[in-house]
Amino acid sequence: MLDSQELHFCSISYFSRFQMQSWLGRFHKLVLKFAGEIGQELTHFELWPHDENARSKPYRYIKRNEGRFLEACKENLAKGIDFYSLGADKDFIEAPFAFGMADRKNETGYGIVLFHCNLDLLEASHSRFHFGQELLGDISSLADIRYGLVDVMESRKYPGLYFLDSASSIYLTPEEEQDVARWRKEGSRFETVVRNAYWGNILSSGHWGNDPERGRNLVNEIESECGADISWINERTVFFCAPVDILDHKRKRGEIEAFKRRLLQVYKNHDIEVLAGVP
Repeated sequence: MLDSQELHFCSISYFSRFQMQSWLGRFHKLVLKFAGEIGQELTHFELWPHDENARSKPYRYIKRNEGRFLEACKENLAKGIDFYSLGADKDFIEAPFAFGMADRKNETGYGIVLFHCNLDLLEASHSRFHFGQELLGDISSLADIRYGLVDVMESRKYPGLYFLDSASSIYLTPEEEQDVARWRKEGSRFETVVRNAYWGNILSSGHWGNDPERGRNLVNEIESECGADISWINERTVFFCAPVDILDHKRKRGEIEAFKRRLLQVYKNHDIEVLAGVP
């Protein structure tokens, strides 16, 4: 059985637009906040230029590179940025901590916020859904989140690449490879479809046809049938998760899988299209 150092906590949020033009500086503060909460120091950052022909380049997170970052923040010169805390092996793909945000609408049809870290960096104080709730609440102040998920994945499966739809790990199952291919093809419909059922999930008004009564009925059934913890991010966006501490992922994996099966049935009951399992 894999230990917690070989598992990654992953939070992925898909958004339609930024809530503000000068988002880079605010996002940097958010990254520092959560890195501090789990005891990580940033070691590198990578700016993603607006110019599709320009290549991104990672920089060490040190004083002499501060000017590049500050200039990008001031002039809004980047469409995205990733921050990392690298381990001794300096491996970006399996970094113990990574937090990035980018507008990828020209490539994929959506913007994305990706947070992942070694599961063992989370402490008991982050139990249940409170860490994910706080994280998503802060992210929603920067971007109009319409869909998202929170789950645990083996680090050797490169969860960062997996959820960025460019998975390349030899450890992926055929079903996981198909999932990446389907989301790469259909992910632009993120405001109305779901990728699969996860430990934590974000839905928004498009998933219930912009019908408030249908939305209330959906969320009530998720709570009653799945036992989910529910938190409304705003009046049209809801976050919910399994009634199991994510730190107990290994010990209570069976309960989490049962939650996911019940959730898929609720989605079916409410005519929400699930891409997983679609040929």
